[in-house]
Amino acid sequence: MASGFLRLGTGLVCLGLMWGAMGCGSGGNAQVRVMHASPDEPEVNVLVDNNTVASNLAYGAATGYITVSSGSHTLQIEPTGTTSTIVSTSLSFASNSTSTILMANYASSLQTLVLTDNNTAPSTNDFEVRLVNAAPSLQPVDGYIVPNGTSITGMTPAVKALAFGSASSYVSLNAGTTTTQYVVYFTQAGTTSAYINTGAMTFSAGQIRTIVALNDPAGGYTSVTLHDLD
Repeated sequence: MASGFLRLGTGLVCLGLMWGAMGCGSGGNAQVRVMHASPDEPEVNVLVDNNTVASNLAYGAATGYITVSSGSHTLQIEPTGTTSTIVSTSLSFASNSTSTILMANYASSLQTLVLTDNNTAPSTNDFEVRLVNAAPSLQPVDGYIVPNGTSITGMTPAVKALAFGSASSYVSLNAGTTTTQYVVYFTQAGTTSAYINTGAMTFSAGQIRTIVALNDPAGGYTSVTLHDLD
């Protein structure tokens, strides 16, 4: 399921998660986490309906899943140590949903990316991986998810032409009956020239992961892995 960026603002978006009480939900709870993916913003605090739910969130970091009531609420983000709101957006999420919200892009053009997460266990011996391009200076990329030690030359990418602000569908892979190691590559679209090579990553059956491509403050690109399901 591909997802796109939503311009920051106060428009209401009924999607599938939330924090407070009221809104377009019909009762029940949901799960939400927020990731700081804006490369030139400082540490931030995350607020829901003016209540702080996370403090000092650094670039590349994400909150854990937060249990919230379904319905309509206001997400606010402020640089740590200030009360200046840089994000204020109304969202509404359904009961029993699980979502991730990324604050992304450069400070001059902040955007939010709202992802619907999958927390349903994969088929026996399988694990799932989703790729997200949240690096504002990164061109569209192909994604390869291959066993450690495997060359990607001549292989077909698992994900093609993933543009900035987009997320792939979940890709299901086999882990066998024990843990296994895979490498994820983000490459220039149509080539095997890698912008990001995660190195060997260990996966076990039943796990679900989201791997987010980011600008590296030291130059080039890096990635962060979010645990959707352990």
